[in-house]
Amino acid sequence: MRNHLASANRAPLVYLLCSLIAGLLLARIATADGLPIGLLGLGGAVGSVLLSQRKGQVLWLWGPVFLLSGTAVFCSYGLLRLPPALDAAALNQAPREAHLKIQLIRVFNNKAAPGDKVSGIARVLPGPAYRHIEPGARVYFNLQAGAEDGPRLHKGVQIESVGVLRTLRDTQTSGFNRYLWNNGVYYRFSQNASLRITRPAGAFRSFCIRQNERFQKILNSGAEGAADQARVYTAMLLGARAGLNQDQKDRYQASGAMHLFAISGLHIGVIATALASCLRLIRIPNQIAPFLGLPLLYLYVEITGGTPSAMRAFLMTLFFWTAYTFQRQRNPFAALMASALGVLLIDPLQLWSLGFQLSYAVVASILLLGLPLQGVLTRWARPFRWLPENDWTRWQRLLQRSIDCFLLLFSISFSAWLASIPLSLGHFGYLSLPAVFINMLLVNMAALVICTGCLSLACGLLPWTGLAAVLNHAAWLVITCMDALSGWVAAIPGAVLESKDYPLPLCYSALLMYFACLILVNRRPAQLNAARLAAAPALLALFVVGAFLWA
Repeated sequence: MRNHLASANRAPLVYLLCSLIAGLLLARIATADGLPIGLLGLGGAVGSVLLSQRKGQVLWLWGPVFLLSGTAVFCSYGLLRLPPALDAAALNQAPREAHLKIQLIRVFNNKAAPGDKVSGIARVLPGPAYRHIEPGARVYFNLQAGAEDGPRLHKGVQIESVGVLRTLRDTQTSGFNRYLWNNGVYYRFSQNASLRITRPAGAFRSFCIRQNERFQKILNSGAEGAADQARVYTAMLLGARAGLNQDQKDRYQASGAMHLFAISGLHIGVIATALASCLRLIRIPNQIAPFLGLPLLYLYVEITGGTPSAMRAFLMTLFFWTAYTFQRQRNPFAALMASALGVLLIDPLQLWSLGFQLSYAVVASILLLGLPLQGVLTRWARPFRWLPENDWTRWQRLLQRSIDCFLLLFSISFSAWLASIPLSLGHFGYLSLPAVFINMLLVNMAALVICTGCLSLACGLLPWTGLAAVLNHAAWLVITCMDALSGWVAAIPGAVLESKDYPLPLCYSALLMYFACLILVNRRPAQLNAARLAAAPALLALFVVGAFLWA
C-alpha cells in the first residue's frame, strides 16, 4: 500500500511567496515612492546573504531578515504594477459623457446573441481627449453585441464609442462591485451611441473563437429532448456558466459544487492526465511528451476563454509535468507554490480574486492535510492486517481496495471543504454542511463527464459525429444523476447554515492560522499522526464556532 505520508511537502519558494503577498498587501495601502522601499529591501537581501555565511548565534536572523527584505522589494514592485486607488475627489465625480477607446480583456457573456448586451472588463487605450480617466485604467463595460454578419465582441477586440462613465463608489454593499474593485476596476462605462471596432481580434484569438463555437456544436449534437443536460454539459466542458438557468445554479450552489463549472484544476488535471495517457499509448518518450501535451493543453485553455482559474491550473500543471520530465523530485506542493508565485508576478491583482484564494487554499489543504490524513486512516482501516497479504482472497483484496478508495475520496473532500469554510462564510454568507460528502460523488462524476466530453470532441473533430452523439448521451445520463443528487441535497432541511455577518478579518485570520498549523505539523512527515493532524481542523472549528456565537 502506498504511503502518502512519505510524499515531500518541502517548498522553499513558500518564503518568497509569503514575502510577495505581504509586499502586495502593503503596496495596496502605501502611497510612498517605490524606490526607497526597493533600496531598503535590496539592502536587507544583501544582509540576509551575509548572515547566511555566518555560523553560530546569528544564523536564526536569516529568516526574518529575508522575509522583511523580500516584503520591501515586492512592495516596491506592487507600487509599480498595482493601479493607484482613487482619491475622494475622483470617487465623488458625477456621471459624465466620455468618448473612449478601449481594449476588451475579459468578456463575461461572449455567447450573447446579436443585439444583446455584452459586459466585461476593458483597458482604456490612448485615443480621444480624456478629462476624468487616464489611459491604462480598467473599466467595466456594458455594450451592444455585434451584428450577425459583423465582428463579435470578444477578448482582444479594440473599440471606440461614446457612453456614460460612472465611478464605482460603494464597494462594500454590492458583491459584484467589490469584485470589480478588487480587480482594479473603478469605473463603469455604458454605451449610449453606436460603437466602432477599430481592431478586431487577432488571428489566434479568432481561431480560438471559431473552435469554441465548433466545440459547442459537437457537444450539443443529438441534444433533442435533453436541453437542460446539454447546458450543464457545455458549461462544464467550456466554462459557459451563463447558459445555466437559475434553478440549476441554486441547486449546485446549495450542494457546494458550483466550482465544477469553472475551468480550473479538476478540468485541467483530467485533460492533462488524458493527454499524457494518450501520448504514452502511442509510445511517445517521456522527455518529449510535455512538448506535445502542454501546447495542446494551453490551446484548450485559450479556446475556453483563457479565464484566470484555467491559467492558474495550467501553470501548476506546467511546473509539475516539467519536473517529472526532467526527472526532478515530483513535489506537488512545490509546483503549487511556484505557480502561485508566477501568477502573482504576472498579474498582482489576482491576490484579491476570490477564485485565486479558493483555488490555492483548497489544493494546499488537500496536499498538506488530505493526503497525510488518508495515510493515517489507511493504516487504521485494515481489517485483514494480521493475515499475510499474499494469502488474501479475491474478496478480501476487493474489500481492502474499496476501503482505501473511500478513505482517499473522503480525505480529499474533507480537506478541500475545510479550506473553503472561511471563504464561503466571509464572502457568500453560508456554509454547506453536506458538501464534504456530496463532493465525493459529484467530483468523480464530473471527472467522468469531462473524460467523456474530451472523447466526444475528439470524435467530432475527426469527424465521427454519430459516435460523438452517443458519447454525449452517455455524459447527459451522468449529468441527470448529478442534477438529481444536487436537488436532493438542496432539499435537506438545515443543509445550509447562513451567516450574513461573518467578518472578513476573522475569515482570513482563521485561514492563516489553519495553514500555519498545517505547515508546522508537516515539517516532520515521519511523525505525523491523528493527534497532530487534528490540530489544524480543531483550530479552524474554534474560529468558525466562535464567529457564529459572536454573530
